[in-house]
Amino acid sequence: MSASMLVLTSCEEGPKKHGVVNFLHYRTAMPLLPHNQVEMVWHSDDSVRTHGSFRANETYGAILELWESLANPTFSGRRVHEEIRSDAKYHQVFYKVSEGLDLTIRYADCDENGHPIGILTEIVVGQPSTGQLTITVLHSPDKFAAGVSDGDITNAGGISGVECTFDVEIQ
Repeated sequence: MSASMLVLTSCEEGPKKHGVVNFLHYRTAMPLLPHNQVEMVWHSDDSVRTHGSFRANETYGAILELWESLANPTFSGRRVHEEIRSDAKYHQVFYKVSEGLDLTIRYADCDENGHPIGILTEIVVGQPSTGQLTITVLHSPDKFAAGVSDGDITNAGGISGVECTFDVEIQ
């Protein structure tokens, strides 16, 4: 497992300035099935953890939370994910699924121009498999470039704010 931390910075177009993201929490949002919740957690001390596994042939809602915190991850720092949502046209989260992992991530939120943000997603799970999920937050991507609205980071450009890779299991 690997993770890296970078700084979300402002650009000339006028988005708000974001600080260092030092805590990432990607979790399924299934309040009716709390026993089936999956959480992926990254902290700037380079700890990367996945709690739980996905059930085959299920669909999950999920939310990404990004925090700037001075202490250990206590959910008491600045809520960078909320700032990104309010400044959405300057940000996009990309989800890359490794080959062999039967998982699809769909965007469930968009900016004022109808382009995806990626704080809210839908996870469509296929057959039992294992692999990795890489989450990348980009600042100032070219949301009009080919494939970017579909989640392809190849032509996005921009500045990487945080990138984390998690081990994933589907049972």
